[in-house]
Formats: sequence, structure tokens, C-alpha cells
Amino acid sequence: MQEGRVLDSLGMTYEALGKYATAAEQYQASLQIWMDLGRREEAAAVLARLGTVQAGAGRYADALSSYQRSLALTRELGNHERLGELQDAIATVQRLARQTGPGPGAK
Repeated sequence: MQEGRVLDSLGMTYEALGKYATAAEQYQASLQIWMDLGRREEAAAVLARLGTVQAGAGRYADALSSYQRSLALTRELGNHERLGELQDAIATVQRLARQTGPGPGAK
């Protein structure tokens, strides 16, 4: 569990430095740990942060996927406060994707 927190913190540090690809790698590793442990609340939070760095890197299709996964977990958990934030993030990324395209690596 400690490793998941450390990786998440590293992701936040790299994100703050604008190193989105490295931040995404740390978030992905953290996410895997939280999912393996069945810690859905932590996984939902990491997915939202992952969506943020993917959007920051212009990877809008990936960001939408991460935000939507976070939204689904957040709904399951009944965290109504976070639902609005995630819906806003999804709307923003959808708008950016329409303006500029889905980003690199889009399927």
C-alpha cells in the first residue's frame, strides 16, 4: 500500500514539473497497485490524475478513457462531490478534442 502512495506522489511531482509522460507512468503503476488491492477510492483518484496529465500532454482520447473509468468508480462509491468535478473535466477534454483532434495514439 505504501508503494502505491509513493508512486502517486511521484506522479504528482512529475506532473508539477510538466513531465507528463513520466507522471503518467507513475500513475499507471500506482493504479495497478490500488486495483490489485481492491482500493477503488484510491484507484478512482489516481485515474482522475492520470486523465489530467494525459489531457495536459494532448492525449485527449486517453484522458477521456481515464476520466470515464474514474467516473464509473466514483459513482459506484457514491462520492457525489467528485462526480461534478469529473463531469466538468470530461466536458473540457471533449471540447479540446473537438477543437484540436483526439491527440496522439488515438484509436
